[in-house]
Amino acid sequence: MKHKLSKQILSMLLALVMVIGMIPAMEITAMAAPGSNSMDPVICDTFAEFKAAMEDPDIIYVSLHAVDEVLPLLEEGRRVAAITVAGQKDLYLANDSVATFVANANGGVYDSLLQVGAGSSLSIDGNRGWLEFEAVGTAAHNAVIYNEGGDVSIYGGYLKGQYNTATYGRAIWQDSGTLTIQDGDFESTDGTFNKVGSKETCAVYLAGGEANIYGGKFHVEETKDPEAKPYGLYIEEEAEVEIRSGI
Repeated sequence: MKHKLSKQILSMLLALVMVIGMIPAMEITAMAAPGSNSMDPVICDTFAEFKAAMEDPDIIYVSLHAVDEVLPLLEEGRRVAAITVAGQKDLYLANDSVATFVANANGGVYDSLLQVGAGSSLSIDGNRGWLEFEAVGTAAHNAVIYNEGGDVSIYGGYLKGQYNTATYGRAIWQDSGTLTIQDGDFESTDGTFNKVGSKETCAVYLAGGEANIYGGKFHVEETKDPEAKPYGLYIEEEAEVEIRSGI
């Protein structure tokens, strides 16, 4: 009986040693998961891959390559962001690549391409990478990035809000949260006829929150209204903005 019990104890100890020995290997595997470090980002070259990566809270580093897609059809009456950023995201726009996402002209409305809410952060870099969103909504934010309480930082890249049919596009629209711009090119096009000085004719619209601008280029490429005055930046009184540089 004692001999049998000793064997059972020995077997349990051996099993415990094996489990403990597996823990470091499990940790290494987890650390090596794609998107967990800057040297191994999740690479995306389709909308489906991009959406999946940006909405996965366990993925941090994402590299976006050349894409040219019409977004999936939404159910009639829906108005949503194409992608809701989850957790911390460091997005790299691959050099010399153009990623263009076109809102579907049928069905519901894509309010923006990337929405950043409270508790989420988005950092974008890429010296020669382009990210474009072609909007169709007539009463939507129509922005590449819509910040609604999150933390957005731009270190480089080219963001363009392009109109599609009779609407307007924005590079960034911020209602709340924080925005930091170190560098980058921010562009808008406008296909509507607006009153003079309307906020619809601007590349970056700051309705609220905080913004610190240290560089960058801001401009409206095209407007159909000959009376409109296009603005690179349009700042409402509710926004707290510090501008140190940029044109």
